[in-house]
Parts: sequence; structure tokens; C-alpha cells
Amino acid sequence: MSSTIALSADQFGIVYNILSFGLVSMLACTIYTLVSQSRVLPKYRTALVMSSMVTFIAAYHYMRIFNSFEDSFADGAVKVGTGAGALTRDIVMLTGSLQFLYYLLR
Repeated sequence: MSSTIALSADQFGIVYNILSFGLVSMLACTIYTLVSQSRVLPKYRTALVMSSMVTFIAAYHYMRIFNSFEDSFADGAVKVGTGAGALTRDIVMLTGSLQFLYYLLR
């Protein structure tokens, strides 16, 4: 079962840009924490490796959400549901929150 959520070009652009920014931020944090290991005391280097792992996993999830959002958008609407090419309900909650932010910022 699937349904659609209508998005204007501006709304799609806002969600697209926010997801892109989130993905790039997580990847940048991963790189920064890996490169910064030589600047901290040895006892804290494990914490930086763990932080790098966490932000890399977050970046991977953002990439999956980003790709799902992009693939499910067609004809001015986002397909929602459990079928092929549809966003899951969790991602819809995220995009709904981003739509709300868009309306507040307009």
C-alpha cells in the first residue's frame, strides 16, 4: 500500500538541500576526527576512532535516506508506503518535519 505527498519544487529543494547538508556534515566530521588523532593525547585517540565510526554510520544512513527520497519523488509528489520505490514512514516523518520548517521559514 502506498500513497503520495505533494511537494512543490521549493519544498523538494529545501528537503534535498537539508539532507545533502546533513550528509556532508557527517562525512566532514568523520574526516576531521580521523585526521585529528595525532593532535590529542594517546589515551583519547580511541574516543576519536569511535566518534569517526559513529559519524560514518550516520552519514551512511543519511545517504540511504537521501537516495530513497530522491528515488521516490516523481511528478511533484513523494511516494510513501512499503512498496518498491516508496519512502518508509520513518523517512516521511523526517520530511514532514522539514516541510514544517519550510513553512515556518517562508
